[in-house]
Amino acid sequence: MSEYGTPAAYPALPRGRHLLPRDYVDRYQRRRLVVAVAELAHEEGLAGVTVTGVVSRARISRKTFYDYFGNRDECVEYASQQAVSCIFGPIGRAEPEQSADQRIVAGVEALVGAVAAEPNLAELALIHAPALGGEQGRRFQEIAIGAVAGLLNGGSGDRAGGTETSASAIIGVIACRLRRGEALRVGEMREVGRALAMSQARN
Repeated sequence: MSEYGTPAAYPALPRGRHLLPRDYVDRYQRRRLVVAVAELAHEEGLAGVTVTGVVSRARISRKTFYDYFGNRDECVEYASQQAVSCIFGPIGRAEPEQSADQRIVAGVEALVGAVAAEPNLAELALIHAPALGGEQGRRFQEIAIGAVAGLLNGGSGDRAGGTETSASAIIGVIACRLRRGEALRVGEMREVGRALAMSQARN
């Protein structure tokens, strides 16, 4: 289960006794809930994400929902965490022998590729999660900016040197495309990201 996909990609598990490992079942059910939250947030915004809506979209029982989460907010926070990890995690997976410039280009392309593969999760990570407000929203925003800023500094994790501004610009461009329903315009997003990244690398 590498990609998340949509709720339709998660058929119901066998009822009663079965031979599926418990950890597989737990991971599968949580992923169903994550994609349900992301799809509902895309269609209705976070205000439209309810327990009733999530269990209906994920095609699970309310009992199963409460087996994993105590309430709606816990589920939304978990889904947001998974979305942020899914979208920004690939940025740091550079080859050791790559130069700083190569890592920047590869990281930007990995980010764009993750957005294209999982547009609903990308919208959750880049738009809805930072809008949660309070410490949660700030934390998700910091993770996103920190990941891209670290990339622009050659993968060092250093956020000095004004890279946060460029990181925010890259994230803003992609978020704008998502708001317009243009998540699949990968070529344009990649070129914008590459230009900003390479400009930063020359500074």
